[in-house]
Amino acid sequence: MMLHDLNSIRACLLGAFILGSAAMQHSSAQDFDYGDLKPEFLPPSPWPVVGYQDPGGWKTIDVTKHGVKSYKNRGAPPEDAVDASPAIAKILAETEGRRRLYFPEGTYVIK
Repeated sequence: MMLHDLNSIRACLLGAFILGSAAMQHSSAQDFDYGDLKPEFLPPSPWPVVGYQDPGGWKTIDVTKHGVKSYKNRGAPPEDAVDASPAIAKILAETEGRRRLYFPEGTYVIK
C-alpha cells in the first residue's frame, strides 16, 4: 500500500464532507461567497436551480464484507483496532465503474 493511496482516500472523504457541508449551508449559487472571482467569469443571474441527475449504473459495495472492521460499541475503538484505509484502498483498486461504498452503522478507524 502506497502512502499516497491512503492520503487520496483521506482527501476524498474530507472533500466529500466539505462539499456536502457547503451545499447544505447555501440555498443557491448566488448565496455562495466566490471571493475574488471576477464577475465576468460568472454566468448571468439568476442562476437556474439544477438538480443532480443520477446517471445510474451504481454498484453498492458493503465494506464490511471486504475486510473493513466495524466497532459497534459506539465509543472509542479498542487499542488493537484495525485501520480501515488499506482495505478501502484495496476495494477501490479491485473494482471499477460507478461504485458506492456502504458503511453500515458502527465506528470505523481510518488513520
